[in-house]
Amino acid sequence: MGETNEITCFKPLLETMADLAGVVVTSDAMHAQREDADYLPGRDAHYIVIVKGNPKKLRKQLRSLPWAEIPLPGRVRGIGHGRSEIRRTKVVTVNSLLFPGAHRTS
Repeated sequence: MGETNEITCFKPLLETMADLAGVVVTSDAMHAQREDADYLPGRDAHYIVIVKGNPKKLRKQLRSLPWAEIPLPGRVRGIGHGRSEIRRTKVVTVNSLLFPGAHRTS
């Protein structure tokens, strides 16, 4: 039997759902995978994914954006995993993002 983890279970889990049309699937950085990003639009679904260190080219592209000039509409402070956390949310439109199917819809 092959190794199972979150990555290998992603598509099989979603295959149990008959209709993903219009559904927004959110995932953590582990699913910043090209295969997952290609799969969801094929099921007429949308995705929101966190990007950390991988994929490297995408991370480099995102780091080059003018983040200091982008307004900060959301900021939350709390305690998580035994440590103080600050989560910031910014929204920006990027043309030609280096990730399959990634675009902002209105």
